[in-house]
Amino acid sequence: MTETTEAAATDVLHQLRAAEMETALAWFPRRARVLELGGADGFQARIMRDRGYDVASIDIAGRPAPERAFFDVQLYDGVHIPFPDQAFDVVFSSNVLEHISGLPAMLREIRRVLRTDGLTIHLVPSASWRVWTTVVHYPWQARRLLWRGDPRRGAAGTGAGASAASVGAAERVKRALGLAAHGEYPNALSEVHYFRRARWERFLADHGLELLHAGGNELFYTGYGMFPQTSVPTRRRLSRVLGASCHLFVARFK
Repeated sequence: MTETTEAAATDVLHQLRAAEMETALAWFPRRARVLELGGADGFQARIMRDRGYDVASIDIAGRPAPERAFFDVQLYDGVHIPFPDQAFDVVFSSNVLEHISGLPAMLREIRRVLRTDGLTIHLVPSASWRVWTTVVHYPWQARRLLWRGDPRRGAAGTGAGASAASVGAAERVKRALGLAAHGEYPNALSEVHYFRRARWERFLADHGLELLHAGGNELFYTGYGMFPQTSVPTRRRLSRVLGASCHLFVARFK
């Protein structure tokens, strides 16, 4: 992938993340202190800061350093949130929870650092995203073979995961068939179940959360950047027909 192609794909990703933030920010209390989980390059943290929020952002140590940092994202061990008890009014994440293998333990950490009546606000992938990403895999593979290149997979920053050289034969077969898991789940087919709204709602309720809102991110995209030129208004219209690509959950601990 050329630098120009990579930069264009990053621009599309940022465009989508900014649009998602507009939907999520409607639920943020004013003048809140916010902790972002999985901050990556800090793009969304900067949006929150520019809106007047007191923001801290963390991500796991060992991740590749971003080419451009928009915000100072603090690295941590992925287990123990490096802040004291009741330090935040909001804990926010975007497309992160599905990648956490010890999610119940992380929810306990989130509860610890939230103030009384604090909000936890999360964007997580939907079953619609999983289905359409699998469907789009096949034309993407055809285009890749025709171009003999490596087009950007993720307008949403998602795809088959680590490089093919770092995984075994069975995982490479899954990827070739479009069945590789996106998150901490067995495969793409199982994720259709795990990413359903009802399943996310049940999981959160079972771990002590009271849902205040369960909706969509009001955007349609897949894990492959097949149509990067599609505008945000068009993606919003498509989401009403094809399904939103993320759920948006707003909750507090009971």
